[in-house]
Amino acid sequence: MSTEEVKAGDGALAEARARHPQWGVWISSAGRYWATRMGHARLTERVHPGWAMTVDADSLAELETRIEAQREYEQAPHPSSGAIRADAGLGTP
Repeated sequence: MSTEEVKAGDGALAEARARHPQWGVWISSAGRYWATRMGHARLTERVHPGWAMTVDADSLAELETRIEAQREYEQAPHPSSGAIRADAGLGTP
């Protein structure tokens, strides 16, 4: 990907930044899309194994999909944490 192709996507990049204000989004000189969390990240021993400080992708659409997946990891308990699901026991006598 040439520098000119990257510049052509500046509008789309600005829109992605606006949609994900907690993430710094950029395109590397190699043309790869990157996003890193902004602010202070507080990690615990129970962090989901899929949680990442920085994600990358071949396209802006793929990068945004990975950012959305990270939101799910923030809300999901670690698989081995022994946390009880919110719907556990519903519908049982």
